[in-house]
Amino acid sequence: MRESAHEVAVQLLGRLVRCPSVNPAGGGGDGPPVPPYGEARLTDLLADLLRGWGAVVERREVSPGRENLLARWDGRDRSLSFMMECHSDTVPPAPGSPDPYSGAVRDGRLYGRGACDDKGPMAAMLLGIRAALDAEPVPPITLWFVATCDEESGAGGARALMADGFRPTAAVVGEPTQLRVLLAHKGAARWR
Repeated sequence: MRESAHEVAVQLLGRLVRCPSVNPAGGGGDGPPVPPYGEARLTDLLADLLRGWGAVVERREVSPGRENLLARWDGRDRSLSFMMECHSDTVPPAPGSPDPYSGAVRDGRLYGRGACDDKGPMAAMLLGIRAALDAEPVPPITLWFVATCDEESGAGGARALMADGFRPTAAVVGEPTQLRVLLAHKGAARWR
């Protein structure tokens, strides 16, 4: 019997939640982050998954032990590109949180650190890519999936991506928005 789309989505989201990727800001110390801090385990998981889907995968170090992941499927028209981006880090669990990485399902909801921000949107984007590739193995334009590090503490991964000159033709950024499409994303204004 074939699994339903819902079951596949819950399995993928559970797999992402069970892979801790806590932003080490304020507690990671010097040097590469150690579990559950840092995004490396999640980056490893995503790289393996997306290579299996035929992506060309690139990992770009942003700081010691912290990388952006870029996965690309070349399209028939390589002059146009579409990026789906999510961040791979989460905030730390609240003190005393019972098993924040269990991915437990109760009453039709999956619980765990990052289930909403940002692993839920990540799972949705990944399943959208999988469906698009199943329908058309060579997409009409180049398709990118990007997982940036350090969003929860200053967007260092996104800043590094832009500094590297990465410029897709169009992009969707995954963030929990209560299913509302927004035409802008947060920014910062510093006044003196």
